[in-house]
Amino acid sequence: MTKYTEEELKAKSEEIAKEITDVLARHSPQPRVVFLAALSASLKLLAESIEEDGGPSAEETMNRFIEYTAVCFATCNKNNA
Repeated sequence: MTKYTEEELKAKSEEIAKEITDVLARHSPQPRVVFLAALSASLKLLAESIEEDGGPSAEETMNRFIEYTAVCFATCNKNNA
């Protein structure tokens, strides 16, 4: 896997963010639904890539992500209570 400098990662993240914004604008009035579907597909590809690189299984990676997300929501809900 290629290692990127911090500047390259920042530039790439800005490029990806612009692409996401463009796609969401084309899918009005339901951009959030489109974003969640794209995020889900991206996470699946990322999990499979991690597995191919010798990391944990894709299923384990997805389960870990779901656990982290649940903790994040629990923290947000606790802070809003």
